[in-house]
Amino acid sequence: MMDYAPIAAAGVSIAASGIGALLVWGVKGEIKTLRTELRAGLAEAENRFFQRINGSYTRKDLHADLVARVDRIENKVDEME
Repeated sequence: MMDYAPIAAAGVSIAASGIGALLVWGVKGEIKTLRTELRAGLAEAENRFFQRINGSYTRKDLHADLVARVDRIENKVDEME
């Protein structure tokens, strides 16, 4: 009669390898998803950072422009007097 132990061991090994491959494939998908989410989060943070910087520069430039206009108007009023 044949000894089925080596065949059973080979079958178990193949099944374990297949299950391991499926697990690794699933984990790779999760890692890819996490990387995508991380990149999106970093991009959003970078955009918020530059919007804040650009916004403050815009406000400073706008303020300087408005102050210069008011000064010109004051100078014209002073000249008229």
